[in-house]
Amino acid sequence: MNALRHRPAEVIFLVVAFILGVMALQGASTLPPPFYEKLGPAAFPRAIGVIILALAGMKLISTLVRPLPPAPVDPEADAAPARDYGRAFGMFVLMWVYLGAMSYRLADFRITTALFLFAAMWLAAGRSKVVTLVLMLAACIALSLGMDFFFRKFFFLDL
Repeated sequence: MNALRHRPAEVIFLVVAFILGVMALQGASTLPPPFYEKLGPAAFPRAIGVIILALAGMKLISTLVRPLPPAPVDPEADAAPARDYGRAFGMFVLMWVYLGAMSYRLADFRITTALFLFAAMWLAAGRSKVVTLVLMLAACIALSLGMDFFFRKFFFLDL
């Protein structure tokens, strides 16, 4: 339990993510069963809940098992975690903006998803060269189009 004492923010975030995964599964269980569709309305929330539970559980286990880093010698070394918390907060806000844009259908799924993926990658990568940004944008557009194709052709969902 040294991780809880030395990495409280990580552990708390992962516990909150785990709780959100359980809430997604609980919410999916309250949806009505499908009548005409193969998957029904509970398939997507159930899949998201399972993915969140699996990823949060694996990360929580690795956080608790991972040895603690050595104490910083440089007093300015403590500035890096503050930047990481800022990125985590930015990613959290970005996720809520994306979910809001999808809920209120502010733009097409492909556009909203491509912009979200690009912003998330840019936020995670930090400062990047222009060539890297162009490649990230191209990859995000391709992934967004691929996801749209996958949802339409295999899940019969028009997002």
